[in-house]
Amino acid sequence: MKLEPLHARIPALARDEARALIVAWAQGDLPADQYVLVEHFDADPAGSATNVALGVVRASTREHVATIAVELDAVDAHGIGAASRLLPDAPQSALSAPLLELFRETLGTEARYLRSLRRHGAAFRATLGVPPEASSETAAARGATPARTSAVSRAYPPRNNGRGYP
Repeated sequence: MKLEPLHARIPALARDEARALIVAWAQGDLPADQYVLVEHFDADPAGSATNVALGVVRASTREHVATIAVELDAVDAHGIGAASRLLPDAPQSALSAPLLELFRETLGTEARYLRSLRRHGAAFRATLGVPPEASSETAAARGATPARTSAVSRAYPPRNNGRGYP
């Protein structure tokens, strides 16, 4: 599997719909900061269309602090959080486990974020010349289930006012 960031192929989409986990004050082992989620997809046309790797970059230091894997086909009514894990062969840090927990508690429960990841994956695959699959439409319908939205997850809208990555 050859992972490539979304912004390498579709910079405007990645910039306009970037997501971040915002920690306003230190929480246990997690320092206050913004943690930008950088979406990576499989750049092999014969590869997986349903796996996403989220590189987590700490905004203040621009350091890669975690890599979260999401299996979009494994998402159920509990949201993305149940289908997410730390990617074992990818860069991790002492912040990885707390960031995964924060991701699961906030964005991991949002059906809207799941639809966004599926849409971004389809757009990325289109740049590879891969036609859309009927199964991805079925998967998108499964992901459209209502989910609990926390106050924290509402703090970061899908658009970042054109500022791009921090």
